[in-house]
Amino acid sequence: MKRLRYWLRRLIARLALVRVSVFRWVDGWWGYDVFIAHRRADAAQYAQDLYDKLRAEGISCFIDRVVYGPGDSLLLATRQHVAKSSLFLLVGSPELLKLRRPVDWVEEEIRTYFRTHRQNPKVMLIDFGKIITDALDQEGGAAAASHPILRQLAPFLYIAQDAQSFTAPPSEVVLAAIRRNLMGRRRDRTRLMFFQGAAAILAMLLIAAVGLGLMADQQRRQATAAAYGNAAYSYSASDPTLSLRLGQLAAGYGSTATAQVATLRAFNSGSWIYSERLDDGYDAALSEDGSKMAWVDAGSRLHVRDLGSGNEKSWTISQSDFQIAGTGNIAFISGNGLVTWRYRDGNGPGSVTLWGGDGAMLHAFNGAFGRVTVCGPNIIAAREIDDSAVKIHVMDVRSKSDQIITADSSGMSSAIFSPLGCTPDGRLVASASDVGLVIIRDGAVHEIAASGRIEDIQISDDGQRLAAFLRGRADAVGIFDLSTEQWSVVIPLEETPGEASGFIRFLDANRVIAASTHGWIRIVDIGTRVVKALPDKHRAVDQIAVDRATETFAVARRSGTVTVYDKTAFPIARLISTASSDALNENFDAVRFSSTGSLLLTSARSGVRLWRRPEPALLAGLNSPIEQPSEAVKKTFGAVGHEHSGIEPCSKSQNMVIDDAGLLSLCVRTHGRDELLPTGLSTDEFSPAVVTRMRENLDFAVWSSDDHSRTFVLNGSQIGDYLRSQKIWSPDQSQLSLLTK
Repeated sequence: MKRLRYWLRRLIARLALVRVSVFRWVDGWWGYDVFIAHRRADAAQYAQDLYDKLRAEGISCFIDRVVYGPGDSLLLATRQHVAKSSLFLLVGSPELLKLRRPVDWVEEEIRTYFRTHRQNPKVMLIDFGKIITDALDQEGGAAAASHPILRQLAPFLYIAQDAQSFTAPPSEVVLAAIRRNLMGRRRDRTRLMFFQGAAAILAMLLIAAVGLGLMADQQRRQATAAAYGNAAYSYSASDPTLSLRLGQLAAGYGSTATAQVATLRAFNSGSWIYSERLDDGYDAALSEDGSKMAWVDAGSRLHVRDLGSGNEKSWTISQSDFQIAGTGNIAFISGNGLVTWRYRDGNGPGSVTLWGGDGAMLHAFNGAFGRVTVCGPNIIAAREIDDSAVKIHVMDVRSKSDQIITADSSGMSSAIFSPLGCTPDGRLVASASDVGLVIIRDGAVHEIAASGRIEDIQISDDGQRLAAFLRGRADAVGIFDLSTEQWSVVIPLEETPGEASGFIRFLDANRVIAASTHGWIRIVDIGTRVVKALPDKHRAVDQIAVDRATETFAVARRSGTVTVYDKTAFPIARLISTASSDALNENFDAVRFSSTGSLLLTSARSGVRLWRRPEPALLAGLNSPIEQPSEAVKKTFGAVGHEHSGIEPCSKSQNMVIDDAGLLSLCVRTHGRDELLPTGLSTDEFSPAVVTRMRENLDFAVWSSDDHSRTFVLNGSQIGDYLRSQKIWSPDQSQLSLLTK
């Protein structure tokens, strides 16, 4: 506490010195009312007392001991201060009559004053005990003529004071005389008038500047809000996450009706929200627990990001470790490590490289690899390109060992297109040849004929069965019993003309999903052999991902859309952000769920996205039709304390709109215009039996069928509060500039 008081005292003293310095500078620049000339030898105290008295009355005064400081040039300072003073006051003390040589500063001050005040000079001499009068009268005035100071003072009147007044405070007679002489010539008064006028002008200029600045800032904010709002609306159908973020940014600048409508459209589109977006990412991987993601950028730099802390590590990998162009060539392995691989091409042989979490290269396996798959966290399988034999590598991450199994055979399919599957321990590996299925169990090779060309395979979690997508006159699903090594079921699916390929995945122990590059998808019940056809989207399927935890699956198409289905094969979300590719080339190279199903990673030509499953879901399964949103939705988007939604019934005759493609939209009237809120659902997928009747200021609308409900949140304020609690990707300034052009 004492130390604090000490520093406060020092600060106050320093501020006082600064204040004195400022006032001295102003007085020195503007001038003084009174210049007090005196001999320090005997008149210093009287001059100081007079200075204090005048300063107390607001009269600016000059006295050398107050104004002069070390280093000042006496000649320059004297000339400057005397020249800018209105009244020259001389203290007539006995020492005044004694001249100083070589320089008499009082004489110099008087000479300077007269030289700079040729018209109407104001000079006052205080004569104590008639010292000056007597000196002027000596020898008939001859003494005055020979004395340089008295000679200059002779024409002026004196203020007579008795000798005792020299040691007393200045009298009222002296002070009154000074006031009379300053009448109309007060520099403080002139200075005050000047500064008042200047201050008034500056104040008006400041007010005008502030007003113009506020107007300019308001116009800038309105223009920024309009730019963000317009961009948000333009992205509301093609990239809902980006639209929502731009809508939030617009709200920060005052928002616009367009931004609010965009938020309604984007939020109710049925898309999940992505929290990570990497437009320069070519391939990506998500750790099993969803805590880390990895990707490779355009500069062949591998990045690993902790999704909880946001911490990131990166390092450069050589071309031989990774094949740029997007084929999903990256995965997490045990020990927080990663594996990257490169296929054999015209530039050289292939390689599989193991990396530590710190970026250290642990090991590299080399070979003419044409297909690589990660069996489990510790096992990687690869097949070499060889038209005369099946050559399989089983690589152990922990021991860095590489077991090579070769099956001699003629007419084998190129490994670039041959499927490859394995169990997590690597003891069972399956691939294909032109003849059929190739099974390698504990190093032993078995070849089994198939009824069609095998396009894709997957081994069940229990390792008892293998599912194959069979391509022939009619595409089919084949189920191979690994215990008996026989085809137990072959179920025809679809006649697909021309060149096509397909994918197959186990949904659970009894069902598989098969998808074709011709666009169709089938769900097959292995036990009953019932085939369920999903509505045809007429765009090729690139990837399928299955989430065992929630029994949902995702299908990525070349159109750029990823559709998420629940366990009943109902489309519960469409993830929209990726640009469409042509019909011939793949768009997506990786689609992966986290182990909990709450995250979904997509890697495509236009970049990497990490999507988050919304809670609560606006599209959900149910046992019977409902007319109100679920309790979870009401709790999350409760209207308590919120302003009215501003929603009105659509001016059209119906609120449910079906376009020419059969897609459903909700029509609402907001901000004086009709707007369609697209659902992403078609009439082939959803046929609502119960529809909320629209009314003014409605916060929720619900469409319900016998087994699913679709909820619309119509209050923009509620949506804004919800989004502030969510992890949502935010562009940097350079991205914003590009996105809002």
